[in-house]
Amino acid sequence: MNLQWLNLVTDYLNPYALDECVKASLAMRPWVQGILAGVLILLTGAAVIEWIGGLYEQRSSRVFVGLSCGFSVCFVILRGYTALDEVHLLLYSLLAGVLTACVNAFLERVFRGVTGFLFGDALAFWLLPSVFHMDLSTTQAGGVRLAIALGAGVLFALLTGKLRPVFSALLGGTILALEAGLFIPWEKLTILEQAGISEDLARFILAAILVVIGLLVQLPKYIRQIRAQRDAQLASVYVPEEDSTASGEGTGQENGPEDGQEGAQAQILDDSAALSVEQAEEVLVEKARELAQAAVKSTEDMRLRERYEDVAQGLYSPEAAANRLGIPVEDFLQGMH
Repeated sequence: MNLQWLNLVTDYLNPYALDECVKASLAMRPWVQGILAGVLILLTGAAVIEWIGGLYEQRSSRVFVGLSCGFSVCFVILRGYTALDEVHLLLYSLLAGVLTACVNAFLERVFRGVTGFLFGDALAFWLLPSVFHMDLSTTQAGGVRLAIALGAGVLFALLTGKLRPVFSALLGGTILALEAGLFIPWEKLTILEQAGISEDLARFILAAILVVIGLLVQLPKYIRQIRAQRDAQLASVYVPEEDSTASGEGTGQENGPEDGQEGAQAQILDDSAALSVEQAEEVLVEKARELAQAAVKSTEDMRLRERYEDVAQGLYSPEAAANRLGIPVEDFLQGMH
């Protein structure tokens, strides 16, 4: 089984191949250079969107990201692997960009799966020789490399919804690191040589820093989104249970404001014939007080449930939750139990 096509990613989507591609583009016709410069600017914008805004990407943003990424990847690979002229390079790359934009807009999991495949192939290219001491030219190594790439692609596709900030920060940070590496004069940075850091390691550290920054920017938004979804679930699950339980008991103390108000109005109408105006006002005030107490109790119960859920999920300790509620830790633990 010939798996040499796996080398297309590692041979032409690495920093040194990108440097050669940029130098070769300087010898192309001026109008081609202008198009490539515009694509580079678009790619930078798409990378920034993925880097810090992937969590809230809309379909229009995904079209923009897919178009710029598909065009750039196809152009770099075709320029290094084939002998096509400039016009055909642009046409084929544009076609690939349009197809990638459509896939990312309507089949995002497929786009993420392809992205994961590329990252998995690059990981296997480094992992197999350096860690497992396998010769990449052998059939066995090629099979393992293909399995790792496919596994990463499937993982990215299946976890797109749950780990979108991770994948977007990884893609955006990697693209930005590759672009930044084109303009950084690595050979003039003597401080790296003095620190014993190679150029490859420095490029990797730069990419890792950018990916971590992207994660840190998106993480608070992601946590707020998860909590909002959890609160919506709690409101739809627990509140009706409280209302039904309270109405079954017939106490009227834990009813919601709407149910309690209806009961109060019905009671006043039934007794209106035997009550004077002053007594009716007193009853109405009393019922309003009961409704307010029930609403406060319902709010407190919901707040307690949220804190119990947070502690159960390990978001913070029982001591911190008790401090937020202003109650002793023993009371909190007993109520949670």
